[in-house]
Amino acid sequence: MGLVDVLDTLVLEVPDDVIVALRLGKITLEGLREKAKLSLALELFNDGTLSLEQAAKLAGMPMEDFMDELRRRRIPITDYGGDELEEVVGNA
Repeated sequence: MGLVDVLDTLVLEVPDDVIVALRLGKITLEGLREKAKLSLALELFNDGTLSLEQAAKLAGMPMEDFMDELRRRRIPITDYGGDELEEVVGNA
């Protein structure tokens, strides 16, 4: 078993009182999961840990939608490798 196999799932413990607060706010566990993935992807992209493509994959979004989210949150989109830049510019 390789490192990738071990790291394909992340478990987040959510305290009972937080679950209650989420339910009162009409947020489901699935909604929380999606928000957590997006927040983690945004943070890891913003600090340079993940590339744009990797962060979009982590968020479970097409790259264009992830870029829209970055713009909406005013996070600079400056992380383009050669192939990634060509792909994005070529699709514009």
